This record gives sequence, C-alpha cells and structure tokens, in this order.
Amino acid sequence: MNASLLSWISDEEPAITLICASVTRTYSKSTTPLRVDGCIADTLLALAPQILACGARSLSVDVDACECENRERAKQRFETWQRLLGPRISQYQGKPPRFRPAQEVLATSAPVSRRALFGLSSDSSLPVDISGTQSAQLSAALAALGIEPGVADEFVGAPITPRLKIAGCTACGVCVSACPTQSLALEKENEKGSATAVLLHDRTTCEGTGRCIELCPEHAIRRADALSLAEMERVEVARVPTAKCRKCQSLFANDGEELCPTCRRVAQDPFGSWLPPGFERK
Repeated sequence: MNASLLSWISDEEPAITLICASVTRTYSKSTTPLRVDGCIADTLLALAPQILACGARSLSVDVDACECENRERAKQRFETWQRLLGPRISQYQGKPPRFRPAQEVLATSAPVSRRALFGLSSDSSLPVDISGTQSAQLSAALAALGIEPGVADEFVGAPITPRLKIAGCTACGVCVSACPTQSLALEKENEKGSATAVLLHDRTTCEGTGRCIELCPEHAIRRADALSLAEMERVEVARVPTAKCRKCQSLFANDGEELCPTCRRVAQDPFGSWLPPGFERK
C-alpha cells in the first residue's frame, strides 16, 4: 500500500471492497473495488487495518470471487482480519450492478481525489506510517483504530526486531554508524554541568541485521527475548555519563580522566600503530 493511495482514502472516505487480481466480477457503485496486486492471501496483515485507520467508511473482502489457487488461504486471511477488527470488516455480499459498474482502484496507484480536482490541499498527515517494518506498520494501524497491538500477537510471529540489552556501553557511536537502517541514535543531554549520552533504538525501522552487535568494540550489545507488537516504538537502551576529551574534544565514557582512551594510547606510544579494540585481525 502506498502513501498516495492512503491519502486518497483519507480524503474520499470511500466504502471499499478488497478483491484479488484474479477477480472478474463487476461491482455496483455502492462500493469501490480495490484490486490488490496478486492474491489477498499474500497481502500484508496491516493492509486492512491501514485502510480503516485512514478513514474508509466501510471495508469488505470478496473472498468468494477469488479465482486463483490460493482461495482457501485468502479465506484464512479474511478470517484473521475479522478476528482482529471485528465488525469493522465484513465479507462482501453485494449484487451485480444493474447499469454501469463501479470504477476499480488499483492498490499500486491512486486516483485523483475530489479535493485535488478543486485545487484544495490534502491533509498530508496520515495516522499510519508505511515506512517501517511490517510489524511496526501493523502495530501503528491497530493503535490508530484504538485496538491494543498486543492482541495481534497470536496471529503473527514475533517481530524481526530484536530486544537489545546493553551493558558496558562507552558511547563510541560505532553501532550508530554500522546500522544499515539508521535505527540507532546517540543523543546528548546536558544537565548541571554534566553530559550524558543516550543511546536510542527505533524498533519500528530496525530489521535485526545484527551489525551493531557484530561491530561493537566493547561487545556491549546482545539480543534478548523477543518483542511483542505493543513494544514497537523508539526506546532508550543505554545512558552513559560522558566527558569531553581535553585534546581531541570528542566525547567518551566518563572515567575520571581528562583524555579519551585513544588520546591516552597515543600519549603513551606516539609512534605506535594499532587497531581499535574489537577490530584485531583473526
């Protein structure tokens, strides 16, 4: 589902019927058929909650019209949605149109809203974020509907995002640079003349690559138990009191010294050559 289509739903608030790509049936103008790319069985679990969270007046699914080999799985997907969303979603029961059929909308594109036709700006803010992981998208959509995200844990596997446990962090920032999804960040807090580095983990974008764990020179990061959908948020994972190096001005874990570990090493051996801890060749 793309953002432009969700924006169109937010503007138009249509009654939507989800249909598979294989469907040949026509629909009356009382609903807007939304043709997915492939089979309903293979759509994201977040799809139906996202459509409703963005303001669809009603949502139904025409599983009986599915003509592909995944029909039984499509029914299972609808049943899962029904258990999650209750009366907000229903099975399509409409009749063939007497006159002109309804115009279909493709899930891969978005029609022009009436607001846009009249030159009116659309509210670009959506209650859901489709830039995160699948688990994060589902969690955000359910929360927008007032449904506790944890209720979906029985229908989906544990998120790929790991729970990170930190012990011995020195606020060096290697993990932040190593993360391919920019899901880790170091922020500075200053209070009463002291500085603290706060390591934050954005679970909504983390894909669990483990690069932070592999490259941490202090071996301070490890995986813990699995997360639930209700925990898909940005959280603080470490808080490190810091000091500024008198020589290079970089921040380091405050250990009572005036120089950071690197400058101390250089002062002890000015002409030496070495690799940072944790990066020795094996």
